[in-house]
Amino acid sequence: MHPSPMQSRDGGLRGEALRARVAYWSAVSFCFAVLAVLNGRGIDPRAGFVSAYAVCMLAFALLALGGLGVLILSLNGAMRRSLAYPQTLDVLARGYVALIHFTLLALLAELGLGWNAAQVFTQAGIMTCGAMAGAEIVSMSGGRTVHVITPVAGSFLFAFLWLLLSAMAQAAVR
Repeated sequence: MHPSPMQSRDGGLRGEALRARVAYWSAVSFCFAVLAVLNGRGIDPRAGFVSAYAVCMLAFALLALGGLGVLILSLNGAMRRSLAYPQTLDVLARGYVALIHFTLLALLAELGLGWNAAQVFTQAGIMTCGAMAGAEIVSMSGGRTVHVITPVAGSFLFAFLWLLLSAMAQAAVR
């Protein structure tokens, strides 16, 4: 396997690629943390609950993205032959960085307009970002549209589980 342009010959990341990886994953993590705080405020505004909910949901989001990366790599032979797991996660992060827009809209809706809409923006963001990651995967996999199915279906499951965990948290508080 040849090193990608982002890697040195020994497999380590070059400076610019490492900075890009850190920037993408920091943005994605920050967005999920903000959305988790906003969602937690909608369930129970007490600071202790919001903090615990935000930490748990951020951990869930990062684990879900990691699992989605494993699923994509295991079902996409073209990516499996050309990329390793960390590079597959980078593709996901580049797709999920669009979550910034949904986070800003959720912040505006919740804090600026007083709407209780963070959950809606979270679900829409997860699904849209899954499709964006899928589009990037299609372009990396020789244009085979079938490769968009896995990230979209995985993101649907991710969004559904986020909703289910939120409903369980709400039932536990009430």
